[in-house]
Amino acid sequence: MPWTRQTPFQINELFASQRGADPVGLRLHLFFGCAYLFLAAWPTTFVDWSALCLLVCWAIRMISHHRILGPLWWDGLARLGILWTLWLALSLLWTAGTRRDWLFDIGSIRYALAIPLLYPIIDRRVWLIGALALGFVCAEFSQLIHFIGLHSGIRSMTWQRDPARISGWFDPVVAGSLLCAALGLFGGLAMAKVGRVRVVAAILVGTTLLAILATGTRGAWIAAAALIGFLLLVHLIRNGAARGFSRTRLVLFIIGTVGVVGTGLVFAPGAARTRFDKGVAEVTNAMRRGDYTSDTGQRLSMWMWAMRCIRQSPIIGVGAGGYKPWCEEQLRIERGSVALDGAGLVPLLPAPHAHAHSWFLHGAATLGLVGFGLLLAMIVLAIRSIVNRPPSDGLAVPLALFGLTLAGLFDTIHVNQQTANLFYILLALSVTMRPGEPELSGAPRATS
Repeated sequence: MPWTRQTPFQINELFASQRGADPVGLRLHLFFGCAYLFLAAWPTTFVDWSALCLLVCWAIRMISHHRILGPLWWDGLARLGILWTLWLALSLLWTAGTRRDWLFDIGSIRYALAIPLLYPIIDRRVWLIGALALGFVCAEFSQLIHFIGLHSGIRSMTWQRDPARISGWFDPVVAGSLLCAALGLFGGLAMAKVGRVRVVAAILVGTTLLAILATGTRGAWIAAAALIGFLLLVHLIRNGAARGFSRTRLVLFIIGTVGVVGTGLVFAPGAARTRFDKGVAEVTNAMRRGDYTSDTGQRLSMWMWAMRCIRQSPIIGVGAGGYKPWCEEQLRIERGSVALDGAGLVPLLPAPHAHAHSWFLHGAATLGLVGFGLLLAMIVLAIRSIVNRPPSDGLAVPLALFGLTLAGLFDTIHVNQQTANLFYILLALSVTMRPGEPELSGAPRATS
């Protein structure tokens, strides 16, 4: 019966049976699962070792408790994840790159194991979300240490970064993407919870805004601004019509947001202004003078190369790992041509990175409309509770995924290891074929 489609009551019974049959193993599994989510916002070494420990625990437990995975097979999100993985693997058949390029592009797919690894403890979802939130707090604390060390001249408290980019133990671009997810997570908790939890979550929204500003990642700035507007819109729609929206709360929200951003500009006016002015100048030079040698210019060039890949093979793409090799091959052809094409793509500029610095453009360029469709379907299915009835933790997980998606407009989420790991964790927390949460109520209620 566990491997046939089950009712919510049967799913609850299946998980209750696991709790009764293996309480010690379940506690160990929960410990390693919480550790894995806590370390998701830490450097990659911590992520991989914690994932390995969770994998070993899961493999041992599933020898006798493998039937707990039965309902997961019927979850739409899990099935899309399988199709996405298979399509990535099949792209080796037509990739424009070598097998090594292909492996580099799909290497982060290993983190998709988070979906089955976390499923046996998905009834402790609130614990997992709490561990994830605490890990983000530690990441922001590393930025605070970085800030103090930078301004006090203590080199041991800093990381080797541009002085205008305070990102703690992360690369600034990765930090910006992860923190956009954290902003959605804390925003969702602030809207759903009451009392002290709401106050703490609201404070963390403010600190996360400061942390995003400190990274100097302009794409993350844009994504965070869009997410804040979306958070306000969701709050207005979900709460305004239901029980009367408080104008006082709206005013406090706006004042708080402006105050937080203003504080960041006061403490780091030169860095923020420098990054902003530099971005404007780089875009202007690229669009008006065809100068794509700057950071922003190179990003624009990569986006245009991605569009060329899409036009070349719109259905299946140029294959995982094929983006840079295909661009370099086109560049060699164009250099050998007497008359360069006049598409305004600056053909003499090679693609400087292995990916297009845009989640969706890179996905469509390498995996075609098929891969892009699977990716979009997973995201839409995972964040559907924004418009449907939310789970007991409110909109924390779907809004975190939405924040990561906005950051993905400027970062290739599924290729970078830390962001890919967080993406699959959020998918794992979004499955609907799950039981209720026994620690919150005496009568668990399945959400499938």
